[in-house]
Amino acid sequence: MNVDNNIPCQWMYTLEGNCKEKNLLIKILNISAICYGILALKNVFFIIWRVYLRKVEKRGCAPLDYMVTFAFIFNLLRSVDNFIVVYNLFPEAIIFRVSFFAISWIPGATVIYLYLAVVFRTIPRLILHRLTCKENTLWILNTKKITPVLWTLSTITSIGLISSSVLAGYFLKEQKVKEMIIAFSAQMFFFLFINFICWILFLYYGRILVKLTRESLTLAGMNDERKDIEKKKFDIYIHKMKMFNYIFGGISLLFVLCLIPITIFYKKFLMEIFITNLLYCLTCNVYSIIMVGIIGFFIIYSEFKSRNLEGRKEPVHSTWMQTEISYQNLSRHI
Repeated sequence: MNVDNNIPCQWMYTLEGNCKEKNLLIKILNISAICYGILALKNVFFIIWRVYLRKVEKRGCAPLDYMVTFAFIFNLLRSVDNFIVVYNLFPEAIIFRVSFFAISWIPGATVIYLYLAVVFRTIPRLILHRLTCKENTLWILNTKKITPVLWTLSTITSIGLISSSVLAGYFLKEQKVKEMIIAFSAQMFFFLFINFICWILFLYYGRILVKLTRESLTLAGMNDERKDIEKKKFDIYIHKMKMFNYIFGGISLLFVLCLIPITIFYKKFLMEIFITNLLYCLTCNVYSIIMVGIIGFFIIYSEFKSRNLEGRKEPVHSTWMQTEISYQNLSRHI
């Protein structure tokens, strides 16, 4: 696998043999595996808490519950993948090791698709142009088409990642270098495709969602000082949406910037130039952990803060009833 001290380690599937800065990459992947494991454990406790709340409040699962579940699977698989590489587990199963890297990212993409489904379902509830003279043109999926379209997109990208990585592993095992590079480039293309689509959608629809929510806040008169608690609850909801957009959009953009040159010149950037190889390693194993950790802990904080406000809820007069109902309908999605 790695046979030359002067070439970068192919850390995505092995650190065995001789390669440049091997010890540094071992440390990065070890720390990354531990951090992903901690995030997975945090997800477990949050899932248990959400299950308890659903039982007490006698309600069904919200999209956030599914998102946290897939986030747990993602963090667990990323942790296991890094441990497999660092400790050289299953050394003869080359195809498995190469494909497991790609497979470990699929639950993370699913989390993003689930949030985009929430965005597409929430925006129609907030569109205010029917109440004003201003004309707005907004292309958005029909509610009935959201789930089929996003799951189709998820299935296509998942099959593309798995099939290209299996082929890459097979060609690596057979030592067919040219075919292996083509297969790895195809794998990187599917990574690039996922992240580019998500980045565009967050850039456009994420901003629209926040804007429409703020407009609904103003229209409902939630800036009135008498409704301080309800305004704070809306503020928490808006901050949560903005954080989702910043983190998911930021992760997608970061990967897009890394993957464009790697997809086009895989051999040059990942097999010959150490600095670009290291930057991609840091993106997968450091920057993504930081962003996932931030959004995870922010969600927990906002959930506890919102429920604390519900505990000292003010009386709701009839003129405010529709606003309260609207808030409950919106916040139930996330």
